[in-house]
Order: sequence, then C-alpha cells, then structure tokens
Amino acid sequence: MQSDIVVISWWSNCLGLKCLNKLCDFTESMNIYVVQVGKTEEQKELFRYYMPNRIKEIIYPSDKSAEHWCICEYLIYQTFKTNDGLWFVDHDLFILEPFEKWLQNMDRHFEDSKICFCYPLEENSSSITNPAFWISPSRLPKGISSLAPIPAPKYSIANTPYKDKSSCGVVKPQKDTFILVKEELERLSLAGNYPLRTISPESTNDLQFPRYSHLGHLSIFTWENIPKHLTKMCKNIVSQYNAFLKECPPEWRSIEDTQLKMRLNELKIQLGIC
Repeated sequence: MQSDIVVISWWSNCLGLKCLNKLCDFTESMNIYVVQVGKTEEQKELFRYYMPNRIKEIIYPSDKSAEHWCICEYLIYQTFKTNDGLWFVDHDLFILEPFEKWLQNMDRHFEDSKICFCYPLEENSSSITNPAFWISPSRLPKGISSLAPIPAPKYSIANTPYKDKSSCGVVKPQKDTFILVKEELERLSLAGNYPLRTISPESTNDLQFPRYSHLGHLSIFTWENIPKHLTKMCKNIVSQYNAFLKECPPEWRSIEDTQLKMRLNELKIQLGIC
C-alpha cells in the first residue's frame, strides 16, 4: 500500500504554497494532490504558477459547496473511490522534518489492519481531522453516514470568503465533521488513531507524527466582529498569521488574496498588534 496525500487549499494562496513546498521537501515518492476552493479563478491561476511542478491539481466543481466535509465527500466517494488510502493534510500544516518514512510506517500499519479511518490522538482537542487524517475509500463500508457535522450549517461563505463576511455566532455542532462516521467505524472496530505529541524526548514510536507547525483558524478572517471572550485567542492567531506572511517570499505575498490582507490589517488595528 502507498497512500496518496491531498491538500485542500482554501482561500489563502500563501498557506497552500508553503504547505505543498514543505511536503515536497520532506517526501520523495508520494503522490501529492491539491484542490483549490474559496478563491477567484484569477487567484487559482496565480497559485498554479507558483506551486511545485510535482503537485497534481484536482478541479473541484464550482457548483458544489466549499465546506470541508463536502469536498472530502466528493474526493472520497468520487475522485478517489478506489484508492486504498488517502492522507488529508491541512493546508496550514507545515512539516519540519522528513515525512516519507513515517508515511511508509503508517502504510505498513494499515496493511496489517482492517481499519479504514485513522485520526490524530490529542488531548483537549475537539477536532479529529487536524493536522492530518487518513481514510481508505476502498475499505469504507457501504451505507456509512454523511461526513457532515450535525446539525449541518445552513449558511456558508466557504465558497466566497474573499467577498462575504459571516456573523460570529459560533455554535459548536452536536457532532463535528467526521464524528458520526468515526463513531460508526469505532463500533465496527474499523477506526484507529496515532499519537500527535511526543510523550518524552526519548520516545521512538514509529507512529509518532513528525515535527510540524500548524497555524489554524483562518476562518476568523471571515468574521464580522471579534467577540470579547475570544479576543485573546484571536490576537494570538492574527499575530501568528502576520508573522507567517512576513516570512513568505515576496512573490507569494504578491499573490495573496487582497481581501485577506485587508482583513488582516483591520484586525491588527482592532487588536492593537504592531
């Protein structure tokens, strides 16, 4: 078995380019695919000009929702439905050390098991999909539930974050993305997990995820306002993204979405970030 890697590049060109370049730096033989959503056609074309030659792009239908779970369903049940394994890597995950051996170890682990879904095990985290999760489309049982959160969002700006803003009435779903499927697969003994954090410096676990950095929470740049109780969290996110953007090559910064850069500057002023 050799699993493929899929990156969903949402809105920010800079995040997607760094993620893909890091994956190319630290893998050799893996097939790496990218899907662009939440961007104008012009932004997508600019991204293509700078993305590594090794990357293969999958064109996602423009009439479909750009919600994460919708894209995953499309890829799992249509584009890659016969694949033995797929790694969905978050677009703002940056691998910092060799990745190929870990991926090969995981593939051997999957070959020796019957599981069809594997997610990162991390304490105090509500997400089971970040920074990377594995799924086997060919092994998935028939009739498995939708990947949608419950309740599914009624309104979304995922397709056009560069144009619209959303009310920050953030309500945690009763079942987040993939949770229902995870629970079904666990009842069938078809789900597993891998350690995300090193328990001790002496740890030599072959399934221990390589060193990485992960920005996360790009969606706050779509909010109409920042609630007071989230000010500290958002200030940290905006500071990190601002620092990340400064370190990007000038040519990448030149093709970052204009609205995203404008909202970054607005939030820096609002949150008192120099």
